[in-house]
Amino acid sequence: MKKKVENYVVSIDCILEDAVRCIRSNKSRCVIVIDDLYKVMGVISEGDILSEILSGRNLYSPLKNSMNINFKFLKKFSKVEAKKIFKKYGVSLIPVVDDNLVLNDVITMNDFLFKD
Repeated sequence: MKKKVENYVVSIDCILEDAVRCIRSNKSRCVIVIDDLYKVMGVISEGDILSEILSGRNLYSPLKNSMNINFKFLKKFSKVEAKKIFKKYGVSLIPVVDDNLVLNDVITMNDFLFKD
C-alpha cells in the first residue's frame, strides 16, 4: 500500500526545526531529506538531531549539514526485505526509490506494528 510520502519528507534547504516538526507529525522518528526532484539526499532521525544539538548546533542550523547520507533504502516495495533491514539496522523508516534515488514510497516500522 503506497502511503503519502509528503508526510515523511523535508527539503534539503530546510533547517533542523523543520525536520523536528515533520518527525512529530509523522510519528516515525525519522524523515527523508529530498531535493526539488524528490531525489533522496539523506535521512535524519530524532537521535541525529539530538546529537547535533548536544554538539552545539541549534534548531536553525541547515539540515544539509546534519543529515545521514549513508541511509538504507529499497528499490522495490517489499515488506520481507524491509523487515530484514529493520531488524539488522534498527532504522524506523525505509525509502523506496527508483534507480536515480527518486522517492516512490516509504515503509515504516509502524507498518509492522500497527497493521490495518
